[in-house]
Amino acid sequence: SKNPWIAVSDPKGSGLIYYWNTETNETTPLGSPKPSYWIEVQGNDERSLSYWWNPETNQTTALGAPKPPLYPTNQSYPGIFNQQQPPQSLGGSMITYALIGASMTLGMIVVRLV
Repeated sequence: SKNPWIAVSDPKGSGLIYYWNTETNETTPLGSPKPSYWIEVQGNDERSLSYWWNPETNQTTALGAPKPPLYPTNQSYPGIFNQQQPPQSLGGSMITYALIGASMTLGMIVVRLV
């Protein structure tokens, strides 16, 4: 999805810019940093928790976490994870963890046999 925040030059000619959200019509104060863009990712059914994904940084939040703040800070936000690939569905995550668990069990069996 395309980031809806676009830079707009100050119409009064100050040389500063502000950001305008083309989806919500929100604007930032002049000279503000570019707001971060988060997309809510819904679970597979209505009982599933959602999480937030930033397509520009490929970061995600923990399941059920609130939407992260608009302006990035130097402090870490609880529940944000860096990812190397797009977010998985909850079912895909469960399969991944099941395979990891099975691999660890198999490794423990081999260690006991040796």
